[in-house]
Amino acid sequence: MRTTNSDISAALSVFVKKMGNQSVDKDQREVRKSVDDFLQTSGGSALQEASSTLTTDQNAHEIICKIMSEDLSLDTAADAYEPSRVSTALSCEFLNQDFKADNGDKDLRSFLQGMPFFELARSLRVHVTRLEEERKELEAEEAQLVVRRQVRKRVVRRLITERQKQLLQVFFGQWSSTVSAIKEKRQELMKWFRKLTEIKVSDVFKAWHSWMIKEQLEKAKRDKSEYEWQMGSLSEELADAKAKETKLEQELDFCTTEKARLEKELADTLAAIHAQKVPETMEVITAMGQALQYIGTTAMANIEPILTELEDAPDYQKVAKIFWSQKEEDDNREADTKKIQEEAKSREEREIKRKKREAREVKLQAKEAKLSEKEAAAAAEEAKGEGEEDYKAEIEASDGELKFKREEMDAAGFNAAKKASDAVKKYYVDKQKARAKAIADDLAEKIRLYKIEQAESEISWHKKRIANDPDHTEEEVAEAMNKLVKELPEDVVLQLWVKYHLRRSTRGGFGYRRKVYNYKDDLRDGVSYGVMMKRVGKDIIVPEDGNMDEEIDPQVRIDTMMEQSGRLDPPATGFTTRGHILGNDTFLNGAFLCRMFLTHPGISMEKSEDNELVKLKAFYEDIKKRWETGKAFVAKFSNWDTWVTLRDANNDEALTRIMTDIEQVAIDLAKLREDLKPLQELANKGHKAWWPLHNRMQQWSWKLFGVKVKQEEEAPPGVDINPEKNHAPFKMKDRRFEEKFVKFTTLDKSRIKDLADYTSFFDLYKEADVQKKIRVAELCKEEKRPMEEDEDVLTLDEIQELKESVNPINEEDLEDMHERLETLFRKHYFDTSRIFKYYAAGGEGGGAFDLSMTEWWQLANDCQYPGGKDPNKIEKTDIERCFHETETPEEIEKAEKKAAQKLAAQNKAENELGEDEADQMESDDDEDEKKEKTEEEEYYEDEFDWDLADGEREITESPWIEGLVRVAYYKFRKMPDKVDRLEKLIEEFLIPNACKSNTDTFRGELSLDEVQAIYKKRKPQIMKIFRFYARVHEPIPGAPPQEPSMDGPAYMKFCKDSRLVTRKGDLRHDFPELECRKVFNDTQMEEEEEGSIDAGGGADEMIYMEYLEALGAIASYKFPNPYIPLQVKLDDMLTQIMFVGQEKFALKGGKKKKK
Repeated sequence: MRTTNSDISAALSVFVKKMGNQSVDKDQREVRKSVDDFLQTSGGSALQEASSTLTTDQNAHEIICKIMSEDLSLDTAADAYEPSRVSTALSCEFLNQDFKADNGDKDLRSFLQGMPFFELARSLRVHVTRLEEERKELEAEEAQLVVRRQVRKRVVRRLITERQKQLLQVFFGQWSSTVSAIKEKRQELMKWFRKLTEIKVSDVFKAWHSWMIKEQLEKAKRDKSEYEWQMGSLSEELADAKAKETKLEQELDFCTTEKARLEKELADTLAAIHAQKVPETMEVITAMGQALQYIGTTAMANIEPILTELEDAPDYQKVAKIFWSQKEEDDNREADTKKIQEEAKSREEREIKRKKREAREVKLQAKEAKLSEKEAAAAAEEAKGEGEEDYKAEIEASDGELKFKREEMDAAGFNAAKKASDAVKKYYVDKQKARAKAIADDLAEKIRLYKIEQAESEISWHKKRIANDPDHTEEEVAEAMNKLVKELPEDVVLQLWVKYHLRRSTRGGFGYRRKVYNYKDDLRDGVSYGVMMKRVGKDIIVPEDGNMDEEIDPQVRIDTMMEQSGRLDPPATGFTTRGHILGNDTFLNGAFLCRMFLTHPGISMEKSEDNELVKLKAFYEDIKKRWETGKAFVAKFSNWDTWVTLRDANNDEALTRIMTDIEQVAIDLAKLREDLKPLQELANKGHKAWWPLHNRMQQWSWKLFGVKVKQEEEAPPGVDINPEKNHAPFKMKDRRFEEKFVKFTTLDKSRIKDLADYTSFFDLYKEADVQKKIRVAELCKEEKRPMEEDEDVLTLDEIQELKESVNPINEEDLEDMHERLETLFRKHYFDTSRIFKYYAAGGEGGGAFDLSMTEWWQLANDCQYPGGKDPNKIEKTDIERCFHETETPEEIEKAEKKAAQKLAAQNKAENELGEDEADQMESDDDEDEKKEKTEEEEYYEDEFDWDLADGEREITESPWIEGLVRVAYYKFRKMPDKVDRLEKLIEEFLIPNACKSNTDTFRGELSLDEVQAIYKKRKPQIMKIFRFYARVHEPIPGAPPQEPSMDGPAYMKFCKDSRLVTRKGDLRHDFPELECRKVFNDTQMEEEEEGSIDAGGGADEMIYMEYLEALGAIASYKFPNPYIPLQVKLDDMLTQIMFVGQEKFALKGGKKKKK
């Protein structure tokens, strides 16, 4: 039955009357109920039937509009769109195509109930439709834009390619024609030259003969000139000495003759005086006085230059001791090592005790905090009641004058509670401060006593050193001079000279132990330079320079040393700057030391109080003083008035005594001259020993100067000199590199033999194991049965058979293998050493210069050792086994000894600290409940440990290369030549994939003047932050002082307080904790030996110089853009991140408040 328009009109009329013409419903639940009630009526059923009929009619929209306008008494069809629920729903939404497409499964009930605001949808639909059309147009335009961009790229690429081809053709044509023309011209020139000069054999011989004669003559002339100059210098000095000696002897003879004559004249004069012959007597006295003054003054004037020359003369024994200083160091190495180990043991005991004390303090403070809160709450509750009662009592006592107010009583109770609570908290805070003050006072007292020990040790050490510094025999002196002047390279001689002075110097009151084995890292911090300056320039050091023994800033140390060297006469400075020293410029360091060697060698005769020369000089000063007194008396003899005055003031005995004193001056002067002759002979021997060495080193200094003028660079360690790469024709001595080179390239032959034999068995075992697995799998497949347990595993008999089939490597093959392995490591030293250094400095616990198991695995994963589908691949267990198999019995014994020493130190610390106060305190059951950590607490919690786990070990250089050999032998079992296995591992896996350390280049960048200027500019804040986190170490009696330093946890706290460390999820995750730890390890200066603190404060401590380097490294992490200069990165990191974060800590209160 088809629904007519009248049926629809009637149904709509009923519905409109029921719903009304409102456009917005006030209560949706009411609307839903009204719709449900209407649709249950007959009119509602008719409307549902009409709507279902109209949904299939394409002209439904027009029909509804017509019905709405005609049958509902609306003026126009447009009025049907006036806002109302029914008209909007039926004429605009219900019958449109979108609804029919998306909601065809819905009925009129659900539609009407869900349309409380259809007029809004209707008004917004126009905008939505327009926006959809605009979006489609925009998408079309973007698609066309992409197409046009791709077309343009293809056109440009095609055009560039064509232009390149054209340019190549043009360039090739021009090049080809130019080459052809040049070849033709060259051929023509060669033909012309050949015609012009036809050389005969006789001409060649004559030319060669003439050239040889010329070269020999020039060489002879040079040698002759040099020998003549040396002989002339020595002859002049000898002639001067002889002339002075002859003149002095003549004058002494003259003085003796005059003395005899004057004695005779004096006797005659006395007789004449008695005979009253006064005029003649005065003439004799005047002549005698003038002659005596002239003779005495001349004699004194001749003695003073001799003393000055002796003071400046080199001591030939000291020249010889320069050479023997290396033997002296080697002889004392064992004693020095023992002393260092004893100091390391004492430091470990103190460090363990400190950490235990700090852990106890943290535990105690936590308990006191909870107890404080509990007692404070109880005290506050009690005080609150008392405060309220006191208030009530005060009101009652006022007899009505004061009125009770509830808020005043509450305030009185609150104030009393707060006062009581604060008193309890203050009590516990004061206890903590008292404990901290007791520790600080104890440390201050130890430091005070240590400073007294330093002053006493400084004096006693030098006395002991002089007493234990015997002279060498003449044969040893001759050997030393031959080595120094003829055999040893100049840079080695210079190092020996430095060693001679350092072995005789002190720093901080104790003997200086650091060595200078190269011209870069060993001099970079300026400490050895400062100690050298105390030796050779002690006379020019002034109080304004400060105490360089306690200075921790390398900038200040080096700048002060450069200023002092400039005050020397003549100055020892050249064109070397602080940047050259910090930047490890070997040639300029060598040139600076060489100039100091030439101008102020510090090898003059000893000037101690009991030295002969010092005694004679004091004797001369006494003679000179007595002569001045005697000469004043003699002057009075030549004038009658002064003579009368003198005669009246002195009787005959006094005059006789004056004459006796004058006579004694002459006797003492003659004796002094005789005593100086042996010293003059020693001075001549010193000059003969020194000047050939001086001339040799002077020529070498010009050689260094020439290298810098030509801007040639030293070839890197482990790399051959290549002039094409602008390398200098020589290298500077670097003993540290040589020692490290040996460690990275030397293998234990006996261990290689065992490895070779085991590898032969291992190869057979693996191959047999694979074959058996394949064979058993195929058998089970054929028999259609499951494999039994361990059926495919080699039996013990099969393994024993394999072992017996292996032939041990013979001695000749072992020698060849060992030599080839070491040659391979020497070839790749530069790469393998840098790779080891990079991974050893990993941040997951352990030392900065050793490789742990975690770091070993990181290297293995980076180099992709494991993996692959080859059944003969190396297993992960084998990689781990390679690490463990490098352990030697000596290492095991050392580790056990170290563990026992640590346990003893822990027990000692427990005994000294006594019972733990925190354990004696009562604790509530609720204390053990774990609270959820805040985000700040999680940020400060360390992700990794700083120390290795118990039983975990680290490997050094020698085990590292042995481990590489083992990995190669186990991995490439298919290769018959075992050495080729190692070569394949290094060249195809290790070098292409492993990371390499590049600290030298980075430190060179840090030494630039622009970067150092930032450090100097920001030094007040940088130093204040370092002092805040660094720890002043407890001094060890009898041991050199240790610089203030930060250990790993303190360094990490500094980085986290400064907000430098980032975590996953941070907007800028550019400096994770692992990289932060790696920076700590990378900045560590390598110590002389295990347990030493002389270079960088220890392998697990960061001194101020390392701290400065760490700041530069962190800046590079924070601002990795390579186009930004390092000084800009550093300054931005300091001012924008570090200083801002430290305003709550080290820089707290540093900024002045604005008024």
